[in-house]
Amino acid sequence: MARKEAPQTDSTKGGANEILGISLLALAGLFLLALYSFDRGDLSFNGTEVNNPLHNHAGTFGAWLAQGCFMALGMAAYLLPPLMLIFSLAFLFSRLGGLRRRWPWALALLLAVSAGLSLYPNLFSGPVQQLNTVDPGGYVGLLLHKGIFIHVGTAGATVILLAVYLLSLLYLTNFKLKDWVKVAWQRWRLRRIDRSKPLANEEIELTKQEEDLAQ
Repeated sequence: MARKEAPQTDSTKGGANEILGISLLALAGLFLLALYSFDRGDLSFNGTEVNNPLHNHAGTFGAWLAQGCFMALGMAAYLLPPLMLIFSLAFLFSRLGGLRRRWPWALALLLAVSAGLSLYPNLFSGPVQQLNTVDPGGYVGLLLHKGIFIHVGTAGATVILLAVYLLSLLYLTNFKLKDWVKVAWQRWRLRRIDRSKPLANEEIELTKQEEDLAQ
């Protein structure tokens, strides 16, 4: 008779989450050093004389890592360290555990930013040359632009991508847009009430009760 495996305990799961959290935190630090200290002169691949000493704080490995990220994602690669940091905190702190299931929205944000940058290549010609990449959004942004967004035009693509940005940020931050609008509307209505008039307090109370019933 086959022996059943012991169920995974909370301590085991907690240990795995800590390992993942610390690993992501270390990766975030490495990517931060590599990307923000990138200099194309650190690599002979770029057809320039190699810097001596290297400018990249993560050494030759960091220079190649950054170059690969910029080639793939363009300027959108700068989002990688903060996104890694956010998810590392989600694994380290149980109160942020809900973020772990929202990684698809982080990916959607990254792809949307990459595609958005590719819509306006003339605005970012300087960074493109400095980062030695093919497009402001890298190969990913260029492919998304040429394969999908070119069919809806620059204005149409901008509207679509802005919607994706908003949705991604809403789900990543768990921001309650509906609740925020309700609160803002209630505050606006309360400001319009002239408190010097008779029955002003009663009107304020009725406004608050209406908002409570609407919820």
